[in-house]
Amino acid sequence: MTKSFSLRLGDEDEAVIARGHFARLDLPEAIPMPDGGLATTVLMGLADGELRAYANVCRHKAIPLDARGGTRLGVMTEDGTRLLCDSHGATYRPSDGRCLFGPCEGTTLHSFEVERSGDRLA
Repeated sequence: MTKSFSLRLGDEDEAVIARGHFARLDLPEAIPMPDGGLATTVLMGLADGELRAYANVCRHKAIPLDARGGTRLGVMTEDGTRLLCDSHGATYRPSDGRCLFGPCEGTTLHSFEVERSGDRLA
C-alpha cells in the first residue's frame, strides 16, 4: 500500500495497546484494498515489541474482522494471542498478520507502515 495518512492515538487506544491488544482506529478516508474491499478502519497494536497496523478487512470476505461487534478483547481471541475475524473464525498472527486458521489460512492481512511521532507507547 502506498497511501499515507496520519492517525492520532487517544488515551483509551493507548491503554488497549499497552495491554497487548489491538485498537480499532477510524481512517480519515476509505482505502481500496487489492482484493476489492474497502478499509475504513485500521487495527493497531504492539507485537514482538513493534507497533503494527493492519487494515480491518478479513481476507476471506472483505468485511471488518469485528463486523459482529468483536469479543470482550475487541478483535483478539479470548486468550488474547491472535487477531480474530468474528464472522468466519479466522485467526491471524499479530506479528505479521498471517492467517493461521480458517477459510483464508495462509493469506496475510493488508499492513500499513507505522511511523511514530512522540514518545507515547514506549
